[in-house]
Amino acid sequence: MKLGRLVSFILTLGLVPVFPLHANASDTEYIDDLDATTYYAEMDQGRGSFGRYTNIMQKYPNKDPERIARIDGRVNDYYVSPDKRYVGVRQQKKLRSIDTYNGSVDDILESKNKIWGMTYSTDGSGLIAAEKGRNKDYYLHYYDQINHRDNVIYTGQSNSSFYPYAWRPDNIVIFIEVRMGRENVWNYDVNKNNFYQTNYTNPNWISYDGRYVALADASGSRRNSSTHRVYDYNQRYRYSDPFRDRLVMYDPATGRSYGYVGGNGFNNSIIGYYPDRNEILYQSYKNKNKRDYYSYSINGNRLGAVSQPYDYMNRWNDNSFIGTDINRNDGYYNLTTGDSIVLRAKNPIQIIICFSEN
Repeated sequence: MKLGRLVSFILTLGLVPVFPLHANASDTEYIDDLDATTYYAEMDQGRGSFGRYTNIMQKYPNKDPERIARIDGRVNDYYVSPDKRYVGVRQQKKLRSIDTYNGSVDDILESKNKIWGMTYSTDGSGLIAAEKGRNKDYYLHYYDQINHRDNVIYTGQSNSSFYPYAWRPDNIVIFIEVRMGRENVWNYDVNKNNFYQTNYTNPNWISYDGRYVALADASGSRRNSSTHRVYDYNQRYRYSDPFRDRLVMYDPATGRSYGYVGGNGFNNSIIGYYPDRNEILYQSYKNKNKRDYYSYSINGNRLGAVSQPYDYMNRWNDNSFIGTDINRNDGYYNLTTGDSIVLRAKNPIQIIICFSEN
């Protein structure tokens, strides 16, 4: 089965560079070969909840997987640069960046306090990270990946936590502020060095490029609220929670409104986004065994029914996102997409990113 033009993120874990090494074929079995490049993590069953180490693997179509890095220690999140070359990893007090071309690892930032996260620039040449300081202090860092230099570019004081989410092409960086159970959207203007709060609170969905935010309309059947514990804000908004209100689309930098989806009394959730056509795909259902799918043109405010959602998203380019699942059955960990099992492994696995190369 060909499942090209696939992109997926589900992330967690940490690292040390090593030379490429073929995986043990007896431990990992590929059922369906993806027409895509896959980075995934395979965890050793050692001490601790995540094992003693984790291999970061790279799998090209019709080739055996190779190891590009070995991870040591507990790691919270992964981040991937837009050009897919770099994979960033956040530990509680460390940030690192893996160059997937050669397996080298950059130690970006080490803190005595907590690091909230990072996001890569659109060209992958740099990244912005957020660090908690002592007491109420916090710091925004810019790390130059070309010259390997870190600079503190903004300082402030707050009781909140600030999670970098997306670096937009217009040099606005979207942040999620967490304060007393509420989540607020903040913008950092790179050109003006200005960090400010927007009017958007408890968003239901944010496009991964930061161009659109969706808020539940208070006139609907329930008010939107934060239902997640505070973790992994890099991935949290890529797929929306089920909602019954209308979701109204906005540009978080300009405030422009782009219409709405949902609002029919069914359970709805956004499952895909295609930036080249400003299009989202969402599912709608009352019974989980019978789901309807719709595409929505954000700029054109057009809605259309979709009969085969995975086939539909497979026709998108490599900026599209399709959900994958990991489940355990008969002693194996299975990676599935749609109704197909792609990979079976004896050790726990996590997908970092899967994408087609045009």
